[in-house]
Amino acid sequence: MKAEKSGCRPREILTTVGRAYPQAWAAADRARAARNVSGATWPDWCFLPLEHAYAIVSSGGTTKLGIDRIHHVGVVGALAAWRVSQGIYRFDPTLYENLAATPVDGDLPCELLYRMPEWCVYVETIGLTWEGRSLHGFWAHMEFAPGRPDQLRLLLDTAADTSQPLDTARGLVPIPIILGNGGLQAALDRVIRTGAHHATAAGLLPLGDPSLASPFAQIVEPFLSLLLYLCSQGADIAADGRRPVRPVAKKTKSGFRLFPPESPTTWDVGVRIGAALRRGFEALAVADGDGTGHAGPRPHIRRAHWHGFWTGSTKVPSERKLDVRWLPPIPVRVDDLDALPATVRPVRPEE
Repeated sequence: MKAEKSGCRPREILTTVGRAYPQAWAAADRARAARNVSGATWPDWCFLPLEHAYAIVSSGGTTKLGIDRIHHVGVVGALAAWRVSQGIYRFDPTLYENLAATPVDGDLPCELLYRMPEWCVYVETIGLTWEGRSLHGFWAHMEFAPGRPDQLRLLLDTAADTSQPLDTARGLVPIPIILGNGGLQAALDRVIRTGAHHATAAGLLPLGDPSLASPFAQIVEPFLSLLLYLCSQGADIAADGRRPVRPVAKKTKSGFRLFPPESPTTWDVGVRIGAALRRGFEALAVADGDGTGHAGPRPHIRRAHWHGFWTGSTKVPSERKLDVRWLPPIPVRVDDLDALPATVRPVRPEE
């Protein structure tokens, strides 16, 4: 864990958006303070419903947002939630590579997503692009709207320049994932159908093509796999005995208020498990190249996968809890794994 003092891309974007909407963060604070008082309420896992971000961007609803500004709602909503904790999650490269390659099969484990370590997280990505632009990372948070399915909201950090995150063509890209039954493709199908319905109701041509859900799911799947790991019970995130948590509001003369940190905090993810994975791969290379010619299957790596199971008493259904864990690649028929030295390589920021 380390504090980022300067040259921090997510923080620079937060500052730029705050300048574009000078009242945004104060308005978000007021909306949070009025929660459960003014009659408006929402679950604890949601920092601030996007209807409040819409009010901020549209000057209290007095301005109808066009297609050139409607995406600002997703940007302001995500950054308002991230601002109060400013956690940046930097994966060990070996763990990152294997997580990103692990498919999210079957139904989405939606329950797990409500357990994000903070209201909004920023996950750094490695070597990815989005529509020809470098993808530096993504923000993720949960959205609640009464009478509608819950959403996982992603905000892709594809801004060509941190001074232009709100640009329509070169800025950040909000992606909603409507939760429910089925897998990732079903969730994106719901997004496309909902978008088409709203476009038709507004007298516009639907922009979404249902045939795009499958390839789009393949692009988004690595993001979801990384996020699921952060939400899982055994995630290797702890540093110096600390783990990321949601901030607690402090009492002031005008009520309780959340105070943002002076600088972002970078959490190294998977330092221990990344070292163990490298150790296993090294053992596999040694075992596979020993030339002994022994009978039986060759040494190999069993594919990584997600495994879900229920915990809690079966006699008390309300206490049952779904736990999803990532089972890493497992070396098979490697006899001397324990003899190899473990090499721990902490993830370091770029110079």
